[in-house]
Amino acid sequence: MTVPGIGQIAPASVVDTTSINPTATYPATAVGPTMKVCTTIKSNNSTVNIIDRTVIPYSNVPGSPTNPIVPPVPPVLPRVSVDGIINAEERGVFFEGMLVTVIGDGIQAPGAAPNPRPLTGGSEYPTIIIGTLT
Repeated sequence: MTVPGIGQIAPASVVDTTSINPTATYPATAVGPTMKVCTTIKSNNSTVNIIDRTVIPYSNVPGSPTNPIVPPVPPVLPRVSVDGIINAEERGVFFEGMLVTVIGDGIQAPGAAPNPRPLTGGSEYPTIIIGTLT
């Protein structure tokens, strides 16, 4: 079974998935990445935008305690980098020297499971599918 969106170029509106640890649930949250305009790559006569992996503005994710009666308040979950899961670096697709982040890749967020948190959603380029064939 194929998951819709897997392998599509991740847009600026990309969201990661919910994760948990023994003290908290961390909701799916918009990543809010910085985008890179690929001036030499076109789709429908417009430039293609990809996540700029060199800029890490990912915000931390606040947790909701699993047992609100028992302190402490759960720590925020840091999001630190993008992992190429579907479009892995070893066999990946690069645009203008940068590995393209796609739906199904993940955001490293140490401290909860799953880690990395898989990226979900749709794309502005639904006909461009990367990293889904071996």
